[in-house]
Amino acid sequence: MSEPVRQHWVPRVYLRNFATPKSIDTSSPKVNVYDLGSKKQFCTSIDKVLIQKHLYTLGSDSDSPLYVVEKTLAKIEGWGKPCIDAFSKGQTIHTDLRSKYLAAVFFATLLMRNPHILEVQENGFSDLRNSDNSYFKSTVSDSADDEDKKDLGEVSDWFSKLDQEEKHIVFVRSIIDTATPLAQDLMQKKWCLLRSADGYFVTSDNPVVVFHPKTSPYGICTTGVHIHIAITPKILLLLGCEVSLNENQVYDVPQKFVEHMNCLTISKAERFIISPFVFDELQSLIQEVKQEI
Repeated sequence: MSEPVRQHWVPRVYLRNFATPKSIDTSSPKVNVYDLGSKKQFCTSIDKVLIQKHLYTLGSDSDSPLYVVEKTLAKIEGWGKPCIDAFSKGQTIHTDLRSKYLAAVFFATLLMRNPHILEVQENGFSDLRNSDNSYFKSTVSDSADDEDKKDLGEVSDWFSKLDQEEKHIVFVRSIIDTATPLAQDLMQKKWCLLRSADGYFVTSDNPVVVFHPKTSPYGICTTGVHIHIAITPKILLLLGCEVSLNENQVYDVPQKFVEHMNCLTISKAERFIISPFVFDELQSLIQEVKQEI
């Protein structure tokens, strides 16, 4: 059996739900893709999209590369699939906390396994070297003493001396190391499903959308943060802490609300939007969102 050299950062078990109507039940489903860079759209197999060679491989240039992270992610995808399947049918998880937790682990890895995290990681460590940077100010309180700042500077210096393979290892390890604490944070939120009465949800190469309407920067646990993941074109999972949210409920939402959620999804996309349908109707919305950004 050949090793998994070509590795998806958005897995096929998720992408299949956004396959075109004609291909969704075939062995090689296809999705419509909008490239935000070239402003072009195309239709392709889920086997060929959002994929990169050796994205999670350890020691890819060595004689004995390790594929343990890719294989672990495949197991996590399998754990999360039953809950995803239930959500796709509009069924919420009421008492099965184990299934919900396994889905939370899947969503946590989905958030962290994107290659853009490499850039985020690089910028984050670099920002620690500049005490005037806004990221630094939000990370270190005004009361932090010189010793605290010195320690953060040393961490930044350590990272800057790593070669590309070592930085890649930091990225790969962070996917697995953060899965449990991130999943626990997600479990603290209220989960409900939004069902599109009209229109459809799209997804992207960055499908876990974390949003705060006012505060920046913010983290998963910041008060007021919403997280949403389009499960299918008709079902979206919403995680939040607002009193108005009734956990484990299914809400039918109008097209205007679907459009709002699509705007957020598009705004957080790195490069590609994914849909079962061509983008003729959404093209003006995509351009409007990207111009605002």
